[in-house]
Amino acid sequence: MSDKKNPGQKGSSSSPADASEAASTTESGPGPRFGENLLAPSLVRLFGREFLGLQIAKTNIADVLGQTYYARSQLASSLKPDEREQAEPRLANVYGFSFEGNYYKMSAPAVFVVHGPGHPVTPGQDPISLSTLGVEFKDQVFASGVRMWGYDKLDQMMRIDITSGWLADILLDAELGAMNVTGDEGSSDLVGRSAMVGRSAMVGRSAMVGRSAMIGRGRRG
Repeated sequence: MSDKKNPGQKGSSSSPADASEAASTTESGPGPRFGENLLAPSLVRLFGREFLGLQIAKTNIADVLGQTYYARSQLASSLKPDEREQAEPRLANVYGFSFEGNYYKMSAPAVFVVHGPGHPVTPGQDPISLSTLGVEFKDQVFASGVRMWGYDKLDQMMRIDITSGWLADILLDAELGAMNVTGDEGSSDLVGRSAMVGRSAMVGRSAMVGRSAMIGRGRRG
């Protein structure tokens, strides 16, 4: 028998089924920025999906920045319209985030200004890249349609909290403690309560003014 091999024959071969299995257990990560580097400990990954209920007025932002002649802050620059898809500002409803190897579920989703479409997150029980999740193990799964955006913890961001409820709860109860500038305490029950709360908040200053006046009168006498 000859031990010679066919020149075209490879030393090892794999079946198409093996190749398919290998492809299903690996995922291309979002890039070297999300890998193991010196900036990794400061990286925050936001998980959510694009929020379409509000829109960023790009023309208005461009006009404002056009009249800003001094050095712009990072926040102002992050709102600047950009033709590159990966840098285009948009809004996302964030449901959770990972930081320093741990995943945190938001107590309630909040809207953040993000940039680009984000990196897709593998749903279900399929393996997920460590670069995408930022956590080395997981015992729960992601729903479909979740995207990931990454930022440094020192980046300037914009968060929008949307509150809904009875007007009495989200406006009156929250704001009746403010100073009533009309001065008409008897115009309505609401104004009366507002004025009373306002005076209550000023008791400390009122008492100080009273003592100051008494001290002055005492000296003059």
